[in-house]
Amino acid sequence: MNLQSIVVRVSAAAGACVLAPHAHAGVAVGVEQVGADVVVSGSGVLDLSSWTYLNTVGQPPGIHPGMAIQIGTGAQSTDLYYQPSGFTGPSSIGPGLGVGFADSGVGAPLGLFWGLPSPAISVPLGYASGDPILGASAVFGGQTLVSLGLAEGSYTWSWATSDGQGDFFTINVLPAPGGVCTIGMIAVFGLRRRRVRER
Repeated sequence: MNLQSIVVRVSAAAGACVLAPHAHAGVAVGVEQVGADVVVSGSGVLDLSSWTYLNTVGQPPGIHPGMAIQIGTGAQSTDLYYQPSGFTGPSSIGPGLGVGFADSGVGAPLGLFWGLPSPAISVPLGYASGDPILGASAVFGGQTLVSLGLAEGSYTWSWATSDGQGDFFTINVLPAPGGVCTIGMIAVFGLRRRRVRER
C-alpha cells in the first residue's frame, strides 16, 4: 500500500467518525504508527473569536515535538492566526529537537504552533468560525514515533473564546492503529458543550 492510499484511508475514517449534526469547539489530532510509517489525521471545529489574523502562508506538513504540528496538503495556502492572550498546554509532545517533514499530505491545512512567543494556529484559507475541518492528514514514510522524537500520550492546549466557553487542540500520540475513531469520538463527545454554527 502506497503512502497516498494510507493517507486517504485514515483521513476518511477520521472524518466519518467526527461528523456531528452541530458545530462543536475543538480539534483532535491523532498520531499513529501504521506499519513502517507514522500517519497523522485531524478533524474538528474552531471558534477564532479570540485569535488575531496574522497572514496567509504556504506551510508544509511536518512535526517539531517542541514547537509545532502541521498537517494537510502542503501546497495549499493556510491562514495563520496568533493568540494575543496565549493559551495553556504542554511545552512539547516528545524529546525530539528537530523538524520531521511529511512525505505526503491531503486535505485541509491544519496546524498548531505552541513554541512561538505568540502561540499560533493555521486553518484553511478563508476559514469561518464554526465550520468543520475534516480530512487533514499527513504520512511520514519510513518513520517511527521514536525517530520523530515523539512520546506516547495525550496533549491538550486550551484558550478562552469570546463567549467564555473556550476551545482546545488535542494531539493524541498512539503506538498502533485503531485509535482513529476513538480520536474522532473524543472530539465529538469529550466536549463541554455544543455550539450552533455562527452565521
